[in-house]
Amino acid sequence: MFKALIIYLVILNIMTLLIYCLDRLTFSKGNKHQKVYSLLVLVLIGGSIGAWFGTKLWPPKSMVNVFKYTIPTILLIQVLGILYLRYQG
Repeated sequence: MFKALIIYLVILNIMTLLIYCLDRLTFSKGNKHQKVYSLLVLVLIGGSIGAWFGTKLWPPKSMVNVFKYTIPTILLIQVLGILYLRYQG
């Protein structure tokens, strides 16, 4: 089961990274950004690593505090949860 969780997280984080990239590229062409909360849903369901890399590779023009503080906090909580599941039993 742990292996399936890791596969899910890898796929989700790749998708999240691509969505953050597409959000940045489409905004450059004059389209609207995705709503911040819709991007954070991806973070909450496990895409925190992809979101963190996305904000580092393509930084928002104005670093919204939601991105600045929420993504690293959720990432830390998720990593601790995975470590707990891994070494629990």
